[in-house]
Amino acid sequence: MSDSVLRVAAETVDITPPVGYLLGGYSGRDDPSNDMHDPLLARVLLLDNGEVRAAIVTMDILGISWEHTQAMRAAISQAADVSADNVLVNWSHTHAGPDTRKYDPYLAHVVEKVAGVALVAKQHLAPAEVFYDEDTIEFNVNRRLMTAEGKVIMAPNPEGIVDRRVRVLRFDTEDGLPTVVLFHAVCHANALRSENLAISADFPGYAQELVSLAFGPECTPMFMQGCTGNIRANLGGGDGFRSGDEEDLRWCGYSLGGAAIRAACRVGTKEGRAKGAVVGTKLAVAETVLEFQAPDGTPFAYPIQALRLGEVLFIALPGEPVVDYALWLEERLRGSWQQVIVAGYSNNGRAGYLATAQHYAEGGYEATMPASRLNAAAQEQILAAAEAVAEQVRTA
Repeated sequence: MSDSVLRVAAETVDITPPVGYLLGGYSGRDDPSNDMHDPLLARVLLLDNGEVRAAIVTMDILGISWEHTQAMRAAISQAADVSADNVLVNWSHTHAGPDTRKYDPYLAHVVEKVAGVALVAKQHLAPAEVFYDEDTIEFNVNRRLMTAEGKVIMAPNPEGIVDRRVRVLRFDTEDGLPTVVLFHAVCHANALRSENLAISADFPGYAQELVSLAFGPECTPMFMQGCTGNIRANLGGGDGFRSGDEEDLRWCGYSLGGAAIRAACRVGTKEGRAKGAVVGTKLAVAETVLEFQAPDGTPFAYPIQALRLGEVLFIALPGEPVVDYALWLEERLRGSWQQVIVAGYSNNGRAGYLATAQHYAEGGYEATMPASRLNAAAQEQILAAAEAVAEQVRTA
């Protein structure tokens, strides 16, 4: 029923842990958190076209395991009458949130909270139109730098591949007012480095707060993290990167939020609506779960998911894929779609880094154990699997 009415609803819930939790993202940070700088939030977007119901979850969190994703999907399924397989879970990968490997009771509480607001969202599904536009940021940079000696180090590489687009979907009520602004960008959420001991959503939190201020409390801002394994904020210092401060968080967060606002406002004009209207309301979700084995022999799941919203395709990859994969998939798939948006940091946060075959040959942090549990042979296998699930939703 591609010409059916799309109904949407979104809700937000606070998932901030108690101060005193250990923070994740950096090895060697052994002291517990000692302050709460800004809250961590989770958001649920329900999509329903009368035939299919799907959900997108975004969270200000480092990441969760495949097992916790399955638990969250099951809870949302029961609460919101959505197939568990039709739930896409994405996280910002803030390095100022709890070390989620250590706090199963906390994650169980997060699952309960997210399911609770999914239940609330189900009660508020309402007709909506969807519009797409994009803008740009300037603060992100490639972090794989080849030295004169042929060694890859983690440092700003202004000549390296990067994606500076901010890709925005604006969901409007029947009154023409934005009810959801979902924005996708590519930058590691680690402006705050290991010296920081305060809980924070990092710059994506600032961005979402700014979007909320621009459009009001009736509009839910949702940040979707892209394939940012080799991209981070351009805060150079010494031989690598320095830790950001309050001004850096404002620069990155308000730049991102401002770009999302510009795109969302532009597509709200008559001209923007005519150009950016998302074609159709068809919903379809497909997923394949690859099985890999880490160098130490440990098996792990690699779920690859496709979600179709009209003629917009989302591909969700687990772990920490480098930006190259998103650009490759866009190039391979764009002929069949109005837009192709590739998210990383989805569904299984324990999958590790996904580097390119070239990166595995070169070495560097993203391509070596323990950061990466894959090897060069995974490149084409994962790209082929992503194309296959994209084709499943295209022909659904």
